[in-house]
Amino acid sequence: MAVLMTTMRRSLFGDKMSWLLMGCVALLVSGVTLNSGTTAFFTDTQTVTSNSFTTASVALAGSPFTAFNFTKVVPGDVMWRPVTVTNNSNVAVPYFMSIKEDTASNYSSANGLLVVAVRCFDSTLGTGNNVACDSAAGTIQSVSTITGVMGSTQNINLNTGLTLGAQTNVKVNSAGSAILQINNTDITGVRIQTADNATCVTSGAGACLMGGPSTATTVSSPAISSVTLYGAVTAGIPVESSVVGLAASAVDRIGLLVYLPTTTTASQVPSNTATTYTVAFTGVQPNGTTTSATGATAIHS
Repeated sequence: MAVLMTTMRRSLFGDKMSWLLMGCVALLVSGVTLNSGTTAFFTDTQTVTSNSFTTASVALAGSPFTAFNFTKVVPGDVMWRPVTVTNNSNVAVPYFMSIKEDTASNYSSANGLLVVAVRCFDSTLGTGNNVACDSAAGTIQSVSTITGVMGSTQNINLNTGLTLGAQTNVKVNSAGSAILQINNTDITGVRIQTADNATCVTSGAGACLMGGPSTATTVSSPAISSVTLYGAVTAGIPVESSVVGLAASAVDRIGLLVYLPTTTTASQVPSNTATTYTVAFTGVQPNGTTTSATGATAIHS
């Protein structure tokens, strides 16, 4: 009997051990399966740090020109200034010119002051290097009218023995219109206020696209339709797909020629009348950030 009980206990003990071993094996297999589905045993990670984004800056340098200051103006007078616009931005920008009379007068009427804007070059037909418009005789070989102000481009070769000012005069053409001549080539001026110039966007003070000396410099159109020039004065600007701009750190050398037509009468612009204008050059970043360089322009004192 004792032997039988001992045998039974051994049998039961053996069965329990078998079940325990089978359970352990099952858990082990389950754990391996679970582990293989949730954990990557071999990994490698590479990081890129110090990712940096810096916005562009837009800035035009100082005062672009010495203010006009002319007295005793009579019909037929030409008053002009060489202008230097420097792009101190770190990106290419479109830039615009606005001219606004500070106090309304007859000088801004259809029979009043007209302006011609040109860019000066050291080679013929508007090619070569852009040079200062007050350069000595022989330096400037040609001038090109600025399309954004004048509505079209005229390339005019100069008499190389004369300065730009020495070969500029006002006359009446065969059609009876008062025009400006540079080296005997007729140029029709536009009204001095950019708000009156159909070539520019005329909302507010209006802004004329100036382009730049290199047509290869194209920039995205500004994403805004108007800019604040100074104080509460705003100007509408043209929005196009792409425009010629002024390259980063580039300089644009232009000439502004203002004249009173020979056809102007005393009834149209009374004698001994004084007025002032503000001329603004504004660089515009496509996201709308703007800076302006402005100069008070006294036509009469």
